[in-house]
Amino acid sequence: MNYILFDSSNRSNLLPLVFTRPVADLRFGILTIREKWEKYLGSKTSSLTEAIYS
Repeated sequence: MNYILFDSSNRSNLLPLVFTRPVADLRFGILTIREKWEKYLGSKTSSLTEAIYS
């Protein structure tokens, strides 16, 4: 199963850290948010984020 991690409208509160990556790819501690979810779920994840340069 593929889980989708999406960025909410609060994404702008994390600028400029999320200009080039989804929020799930931010590193907190030794793992990224994505890696923590994948470890917890035992499955791969995808990201759904807003287009910055559209």
